Amino acid sequence: MRHCALSPESSSQIIVNCRQNGITFGSAYVVLGQVALSRVLLRRYLRGEFSEEEWEFRKREPMLAAGPLNLRPFLDKDWNEAGGSTHLCASLAFYIYHLPFLPLGAASQLRPGMAVPNFDALLSKKRLVLRSKMITKQSNNFVKHPLFLEITTTSSPRRVDRMREMALRHRKDGVPASHDNEPILTPMEQALSRLVFGNLGSTMGNVRIRVSSLLKTLHDNINSSRSIVFSLRYTLQRASRIRPTRWGWN
Repeated sequence: MRHCALSPESSSQIIVNCRQNGITFGSAYVVLGQVALSRVLLRRYLRGEFSEEEWEFRKREPMLAAGPLNLRPFLDKDWNEAGGSTHLCASLAFYIYHLPFLPLGAASQLRPGMAVPNFDALLSKKRLVLRSKMITKQSNNFVKHPLFLEITTTSSPRRVDRMREMALRHRKDGVPASHDNEPILTPMEQALSRLVFGNLGSTMGNVRIRVSSLLKTLHDNINSSRSIVFSLRYTLQRASRIRPTRWGWN
């Protein structure tokens, strides 16, 4: 996993440019991730690392992107104003967006041994804006779904329990054994047998203050031999708001 830190000046300019084009950075981020992945795959093909069959498949296959979705606007207002906003609280849902085929532009005609083009040769500005608006539409359809909160409150505890089980198993048994002996599936076989994400990630905003505060809290409570209970259990309130029902220290 990699992260990219942008200066406040660059961040502000990016937000301004997005607004001028009628898109959000959150939507553009998903498309930019696909463009970056496309250039990586193109570079591998030009190095001769893909067969023609695999490359033709990769060029035409639609892609899925996933990542966290901010739920803070849906938190109970009374709870939030009474001090809830100061609690350690990961108010997250998760999105899955559908993206069109690999953005290659004229680079789709390149052959092994040729030079890798720049990013802007893969997707024009107009196409970037178009795909970003497609993501915005998907996001709006998801968040404005009449059962959005029910979908979120149902899926989140299962996801947390699954991650917790994996973490506890890793703590007990150590690093999992190597899977080198397992058969390696081709991309075509993977697409037929399971869900394959093209890229995952999120824009995190300015997290320096939050991270510093979190690290201090973790340090203080570890020293007092207490453990954190991350329980993302939500209940509906007034059929329109959600509130953390359990989140604290043991």
